[in-house]
Amino acid sequence: MKPQEIKKIAFSVCILLTIGFAALAIYNYKEYLETDQNYQNQKVKLNETLDEIEEIKELLERYDQEKEEFSQYLFEERDIPGFLDTISQYAKEADINVVDMKTKRFQKVVLPDTVEKKNQYMAKKKSSVEEKQEEQERMKRIWTLAAMPIDVEIDGAFDAIGNFFSKLEENKQLINVSNLEINRNKKYPELESQFTIKIYSLKTLEDLQNNEK
Repeated sequence: MKPQEIKKIAFSVCILLTIGFAALAIYNYKEYLETDQNYQNQKVKLNETLDEIEEIKELLERYDQEKEEFSQYLFEERDIPGFLDTISQYAKEADINVVDMKTKRFQKVVLPDTVEKKNQYMAKKKSSVEEKQEEQERMKRIWTLAAMPIDVEIDGAFDAIGNFFSKLEENKQLINVSNLEINRNKKYPELESQFTIKIYSLKTLEDLQNNEK
């Protein structure tokens, strides 16, 4: 083989190798760019997740703070007997007679229709044993506002009944008076009155469910 032919072959091989290395370099560079882009995307997602975690932490801190501030206006189970005694004491001070007083179970404060319907839909959607267990665990953690009705019947003079309700308004804890009726009785000018006092407390959904059993 002539030297000139050898040079041509060597030159061709060099060109092919150069093209091959260039193609490999371009391929590797494209792979690098894709990998780097994926890394940047994951980094952005990670930062977004970290930001969301911080926001959730702040929300939980605010929730705990607001819950603590709000709780001072709510009733604990241990407060209920004392409040019933307070009602009797207010009646005595106002010179009226407590004819009857009955407490009922705590009930969940009704949510707006849209939220309530969504909760009912989600409850129906869960069916498997695992999902039911998950739902039970969730119910142990979620607190909701609940109200306990106390049906009261009293009798006394009109002014005395007015004084009694004025004393109820002085109670620092959150209460609501509803279903108020005032009627004449056989001992007129003495009157009789029936009404419902609702006291409020924070309960877990599990507690309220157990109350229904």
